Order: sequence, then C-alpha cells, then structure tokens
Amino acid sequence: MEDVLRTAVEEALTDLSIASVDFVIEHPGDLSHGDFACNVAMVLSKALGQSPRAIAEQIVAKLEGQIEYIDRITIAGPGFINFHLARDFFVLETSRILKAGDNWGKND
Repeated sequence: MEDVLRTAVEEALTDLSIASVDFVIEHPGDLSHGDFACNVAMVLSKALGQSPRAIAEQIVAKLEGQIEYIDRITIAGPGFINFHLARDFFVLETSRILKAGDNWGKND
C-alpha cells in the first residue's frame, strides 16, 4: 500500500506541475491520524513559497477518490497528509492471508 500511495502522490504532483521531491510515507505514531502519513507538503513548502497546509490541500484535492481502499484523506497539523484505509482493505488482506495458510510470509 505504501508504494500505491507514493505513486498516487507523485502523480498528483505531476498533475499540479510540481517537480517531484523526496518525501516520506510512514505509519503515524498516533493511529487516530490514519494508517499512513506523508510529509510531501512540508518538503515542498520552502521551494514553492507556500504554506505546507495550502500545498497539502491542493494535493488532497487531486487524490480524493483516486486511490482504491482509501476511505478518507485528511490534513493534520501544519500540513501532514494522512491516509485512512477502508475496512474493505483489511477484509481483503485478511482473506488473502487465510487462503495462503501455512505458506503466508514464507520466502525463497
């Protein structure tokens, strides 16, 4: 899912005519902030001369409804973008794990 989110954010930047930058997608320390958090707006703030929150709002507007299994996207604090996974994602992943049985998590 992290790769899916990274690709979606990079595509949103392209749509906004913003050059790609190095940014982090991680699990926030506080689960009330979502399942994943992204700092791209803070990274871009200085280069674009805009507030991180304003940049985050533009990015979120491009991302809304575009990422499968994302229930909602919120902006927290100065401009962190938080992604909340849909329940369907957890149902799908749990089902996939159960079908794998003893082979789940094994690697060659």
